[in-house]
Amino acid sequence: DWATTARRLLDDLDRHSPGPIADDDLPAAFVSGARALQHLRRDPLLPRALVAPDHPDAALRDGYTSFQKQFARAVTGWFRRTRAT
Repeated sequence: DWATTARRLLDDLDRHSPGPIADDDLPAAFVSGARALQHLRRDPLLPRALVAPDHPDAALRDGYTSFQKQFARAVTGWFRRTRAT
């Protein structure tokens, strides 16, 4: 179950990447990131010897890290634009 959900969440994060996140997409991107982070916190962190080769744990961690940086840039840009008006 964990792996199935992780793959779905990774697909969801990928929808917000690799390009910039549009202002209108910030709420949905926030929810996607929060769901992925919550799921990562539930990762049992098994030793590599016990994890199947196609298990998405590392991919979800890497995907979230990339997403988080992109989301932070988008939010910073949004604050700068809205603060200027």
